[in-house]
Amino acid sequence: ENTALPPMIEQNPLFNTTPEKLKSNMARILWHEMMNYYCYHVKQDPESAIGHNMAKLQFFKKHPQLIISRPNSYYMSMSYLVNHYTRLGKYKQALQIAERLEAETSEPLKEVPLNLVKHFNLAARCEQAILLCHEQKFAAAIKKAETILTEKEKMPTGHVILTLHFYSVALFHT
Repeated sequence: ENTALPPMIEQNPLFNTTPEKLKSNMARILWHEMMNYYCYHVKQDPESAIGHNMAKLQFFKKHPQLIISRPNSYYMSMSYLVNHYTRLGKYKQALQIAERLEAETSEPLKEVPLNLVKHFNLAARCEQAILLCHEQKFAAAIKKAETILTEKEKMPTGHVILTLHFYSVALFHT
């Protein structure tokens, strides 16, 4: 399968630079986002995509004020890591990131929009129920799913269905 970019894209200077050479913090964040998409979707290389998301999270840690101005980017990096680790079958690492995302969105910064925080918190908890099943920690998956399902009236239908599915899987195995 040919995953090479068209020559005009490969020749773009952005693909031949490093984030340190960029002039603004926002440009550095966007560069890592671009490279995450490129590595994951074009090159089919989740390991490299993980590296870009980890670097972006380190950048946010070094400049915490950027979390307030780019909260979606910050939380999406963790969400992407959960996805990428899961794709690689690295469920333990995915679960650790999902737990971190839940913790960080359980006590959010007051400047971050509450609806955004709630979205990522729910996604993190649903991912944990799934990953606990993959790790064959079915009792913990049941507990997590039951907690999530107490809010099912406020949840998107897809999240309810997914949570119920893995709740059923966990119940089957206990």
